[in-house]
Amino acid sequence: MNSVSTRAHGGGLRIGEMERDTLLAQGVSNTLRDRLIEQSDRYKCWVCKVCGLFATYDPETKIKECLVCETEGDEFIKQIELPYATKLVIQELIGINIVPRVLVDPDSGVVKITVR
Repeated sequence: MNSVSTRAHGGGLRIGEMERDTLLAQGVSNTLRDRLIEQSDRYKCWVCKVCGLFATYDPETKIKECLVCETEGDEFIKQIELPYATKLVIQELIGINIVPRVLVDPDSGVVKITVR
């Protein structure tokens, strides 16, 4: 991949034919995950499976609880990974009374963010 210009001047990356084939073979979703989470600002946080909001975890007592719906324990609280920027946007939206929910599929562990 070759840079077209600097990021300050609105540049990006040029992708040639071989790079395109590599992305298709490896899967674009894996490449996006690598770029946006693994090599960027990965953040681990706790989420309530019942209400979909951020939960708290006390490492000293090892207690996980949701302060909104008052649930507690491993069966209701799950640790997820997401980009820190995503967590920050969710908190900013909550600050202006738009409450996105982080829904965790109990079987596969897939995370979806929705607004109800």
